Amino acid sequence: MSHRRKVQTTSTGSRLAHLTDCFLSFGPEPLENIGKLTALAGELLDSACALYNRLNGNILCSIGHWNVPPDYQAEDQASGHICSDLILKKTEDWMHLSNLQDTPYADTDPNVKAYGLQTYFGHVVKLGDERIGSLCVVFKEDYRPDEEDREFVGILASAIAIEESRRATMEELQANEGRFRNILDALPHVAVQGYDKNGVITYWNKANETIYGYSPDEAVGRNLLDLIVPPGMRDTVKQSILKGAESGEMPEASELTLMSKDGSPVPVLSGHVVFDPNTDRTEMFCVDIGLKELKKAERDLAEAEERYRLLVEQLPAITYIVEISDQPRTIFISPQVQDILGFTQEEWIADPELWARQLHPDDRDMVVKEIERKNLSGDPFFLEYRALTRDGRTVWFRNHALFSKGEPGELKYTLGIMLDISGQKRAQEELEDNRRRMQASEKIHALGILAGGIAHDFNNLLMIILNTAYLAMETEKLPDEVHAYLEDIVSASKRSSELTHQLLAYSRRQPLSPSVLDINQLVIGMESMLRRIIGEDIDLSISAAEGCFPVKADRGQIEQVVVNLAVNARDAMPRGGALRITTEPAVLTEEEVWRHGEERDTDQKDFMRVTLSDSGVGMTEEVMAHIFEPFYTTKGVGRGTGLGLSSSYGIVKQHGGFLFAESTPGKGSAFRMYIPLFEGIPDVSEHVADGRLPRGSETILVAEDEPTVRRIMCIMLEQLGYNVIDGGDGSEALKVARAYTGSIDLLVTDIVMPGVDGVDLAKELRKSRPALKVVFASGYPMDRLTHHGIRTGHEVILKKPFERSDVARAVHAVLDS
Repeated sequence: MSHRRKVQTTSTGSRLAHLTDCFLSFGPEPLENIGKLTALAGELLDSACALYNRLNGNILCSIGHWNVPPDYQAEDQASGHICSDLILKKTEDWMHLSNLQDTPYADTDPNVKAYGLQTYFGHVVKLGDERIGSLCVVFKEDYRPDEEDREFVGILASAIAIEESRRATMEELQANEGRFRNILDALPHVAVQGYDKNGVITYWNKANETIYGYSPDEAVGRNLLDLIVPPGMRDTVKQSILKGAESGEMPEASELTLMSKDGSPVPVLSGHVVFDPNTDRTEMFCVDIGLKELKKAERDLAEAEERYRLLVEQLPAITYIVEISDQPRTIFISPQVQDILGFTQEEWIADPELWARQLHPDDRDMVVKEIERKNLSGDPFFLEYRALTRDGRTVWFRNHALFSKGEPGELKYTLGIMLDISGQKRAQEELEDNRRRMQASEKIHALGILAGGIAHDFNNLLMIILNTAYLAMETEKLPDEVHAYLEDIVSASKRSSELTHQLLAYSRRQPLSPSVLDINQLVIGMESMLRRIIGEDIDLSISAAEGCFPVKADRGQIEQVVVNLAVNARDAMPRGGALRITTEPAVLTEEEVWRHGEERDTDQKDFMRVTLSDSGVGMTEEVMAHIFEPFYTTKGVGRGTGLGLSSSYGIVKQHGGFLFAESTPGKGSAFRMYIPLFEGIPDVSEHVADGRLPRGSETILVAEDEPTVRRIMCIMLEQLGYNVIDGGDGSEALKVARAYTGSIDLLVTDIVMPGVDGVDLAKELRKSRPALKVVFASGYPMDRLTHHGIRTGHEVILKKPFERSDVARAVHAVLDS
C-alpha cells in the first residue's frame, strides 16, 4: 500500500472521530492539549514526526511534538528553519515542500539532513492577527497533501490557536491572582489563611503576622490547628474542615477567640471558603478580621475592591457575573458593554432577556441551548457567536465562562469574559474573499488560453476553406449552381472568422491596430449607429467629458466593445427603457480593482472611463459570476453566442484596461470600461490601399508549418506576379534561404511554428540579409512579437484568416515602404 493510500484510509469520518475523541480527552492544561493535537496530526497523516513550533523572539521552540528522535533539539535559533520562514510570511498560511534534500533548507535547517527528511507540510498558527507558530508534519518520503489534508491540518492549527488563547487567558488570570494576593498582603488587619483538607497551611498573608505573630515563613507548611486554634476547639474545627473539604459546606462567618504566637487570645470575625471540594485540588481559605480594627479593615477592603474593579474595567473585553436560577439574572457586567454593544450597565442588568434578544438570529438557538446544557453539567464553556449592537451592527464574541458553586451540588454563578473578535473574523472573511477572487481570476485565465488555442487552429482551417473556395470560383466555365455553392462557403467562412476574432479577443490574443484617438469623439460619432441598433423604444443619452483625452487603442475593437455592451443593454430592456453613456477621466484605485476580483498588471492609474448604464432587468449574483465567460448566455436558444461580453472583456484587457460590471435585479446594470490615457508620441504609421489589387515581381520566401495553408499562400502570391520560394516550416525555410544564392526581397511567415518560429526566423535571416522585409501572418499570439523585441508599429501583420486582397495590400505596403 502506498503512503498516499495509507493516509486515505484514515480520512473524512475516521479523522473526525479521532478529532472528536481528542477534544473529549482535553484536560485543563493547554500545553498538554496542544501536545495531543500535534500527535493527532502526525498519527493520522502517518508522518515521520509532527511538531508545533512557537516563535519566541529569535528562538524557535518545539512546544508540542510527536515521535521526535531522542537527540532532537527542542530549541534553536529560528534563522534558516522552515517553520520560522512559514511563520514570518505575510500572505500565505500554508507551506508544502518536497525533495527537501535538494532545497536550500538542507543546509540552513539542521533537521533536514540530520533525520533524512524529504517532505514538509505545515500551517501557520495565529493568535488574533499575530502569527505565533506553525503546526507541521514531516516525512521521510515524498508526500502530496490533498485538499482534505489541508483542511484537517488547518482545523488542528485553529484548535492549537484556541489552546494558545486559553493559555494566554490563564496566564493573565494567574497574574490577576498574583495581583489579588498582593492586594491581600496589603491589607494590614485582614488575616487570610489558605490550607488543605488536613489543615496544612498553604498561604499566609502578612496581616497574620500582625494579628497572630507568625511570619509567612514560620506558618506555611505547619498545621493551622496547632498554630492558632486553642486546644479546646481543635476537634470541632478539625471536623468542620473535613466536612467542608468533602461537601464544600463551611460554618457561617462568626466571631471566634483564637490565640496568638505568645498564647494570648485574639478576637476575630472568621469566615471560610472551599474551592474544588472533594477533589485533589481542594483548597480552603479562612479570613479573619481583627475586631479592633474592623472599621479600618472595611475601608481597606473597599479600596481593594475599587482597585480590582479598575483592573477589570481595563481589560479589552466584557466581563460578567450571572446568578443561576429559574430566571437567571446578570448581577455584574463591566462598563465595556456600552462601548462594544451600546447598552449601559444599568440597562443590561435591569432587563434579564436583553442578552438573548441581542444574539444574532442565526446563532440564538445554538447559544441558548449550549448555555442551558452547561448550566446542567457545570463544565466550563467556550463559545464563538454573533451579537447585535443597539444600532444593529454585528459583533463576533469569543465567550469563556466558568461556574461557581454555592449549595452542595448546586451551581450559583456564571463568571465569564467576552472577547470582541470581530476584527479577526473580518480578516478571515477577507482572506476567503481573496481566495475566491484568485480562483475566479485563474478560471478566466485558463478559459482564455483554451479559447485562444481553439481560435488559432480554427483560423488555419478557415484559411484553407476560404481561399480554396476563392480559387475554385476562378475556374473557367464553372456552373452557376457550383459558383453559388462556393459563394455560400465563402460567406460561411467569413462569419466563422468573426467567431474566431471574438474568441481571440477573449483570450487577449487578438491582433490590434492601435492609433491615438479621442474616445469622446469616438463615442459621440457612434450615436446614430447605436440608435439604429437599440431601437426607438429605448431612450439613448450620451454625456461626454469636456476636453480631449487621448488613448492609444484599436478604433474598431473599442467600437465593437461599445456595440456589444449596447446590445446587451438592449436585450435587458425588452419593453424599452433608458441607456445612458458617459465618458470621463478617472483614477482607478487599488481597492476598486481588488473589489472586482482583478489584479493590476501595471502602475497605470489614469484612465478614461466609459460607462453604459441601463434601466433593464438587472442580474443576480449567480449570473454576475459568469458573465465574462465564453459561451455563457442567459438568452434563449438561437439568440446569442455567449461571446459578446467575453470578447469585450478580452479586448479591454488586451488594451491594458479593465471592464467592471455592477447590477441589481430589477434595477438595471452598469458596465464601466477603463482604457489607459495616452501620454506618449502618437504612432501614425498606416498602410492604405484601395481599388485594384497591387501586383509585383519581387522574390518572396514563404514559411508556414501547415502545408495546405502554405500552398494556398504561394498560389495567391504567384497569381499576383511574384517569384515565390516555398520554404516549408521555420527550420526548413532557414536552410532554403541559406542555400538560395539570389536576392530575397520579402519574407512572409507564420509567427507560431515548431522549432524555429517566425520571429526567430526573421532575426536569423536578417543577419545575412539586413535589408530583408517581413510580413507576419498569424491570428495568435501577437504578444510573441513584443516578447522578442520587435516593434509592432513597424511591422505589417496579416490577421488569419486572410484573403488574397489582404495579402496583396500587405505585401505591396511593405515592399514599397
